[in-house]
Formats: sequence, structure tokens, C-alpha cells
Amino acid sequence: MLLTASFQVTLSPPGGVLQGENFSKSKEAYDANAPGKSVLGEVKYLLFFVPTYVVFMTAFFLTLALVKPFPIGFRTALQILLAVFAICFHLS
Repeated sequence: MLLTASFQVTLSPPGGVLQGENFSKSKEAYDANAPGKSVLGEVKYLLFFVPTYVVFMTAFFLTLALVKPFPIGFRTALQILLAVFAICFHLS
């Protein structure tokens, strides 16, 4: 439950993300109001994201420890799925 909750929170942070289209002429120019950017300021976002990341990683490794007693084939499948899930979390 902690894995899915912390994953969902990274996809939709408190306050959401900016919507719309980016009409910037240059793709390299910094746009403070770029679509997809979190509404939270940088400091508040870090104060939110770092504990969420710690919770996710703790729950991730606890889940890996809990699948140890399963049969090898089933355990390997679960470990691969959990690894893909962790990569998606990191990239989001």
C-alpha cells in the first residue's frame, strides 16, 4: 500500500502541475511556467519529495524481503516487476 500511495503522490503532487501549452520559441529557454511543472515552489517540493522517496524506497526493500520465501520462479517474476515499478517511480 505504501508503494502505490507514494508512487501516486509523485504523479500528482499537492497543488497539481501546471496545465496548458508551452508557446516558448526556444526549447532551450527556461520557462518558469512550463506545463508539467509542479505548482509547489522548489523548496516546498523538495520538502515533500524527499520523504516520499524515502518511504517508497523503504517499502520497496521491505517488499523485496517479504518475497524471499516464495518459489524461485514466482519470486523472480515479482522482483522484475518491482524493479520496473521502481524505475518508473524514479523517472516520474
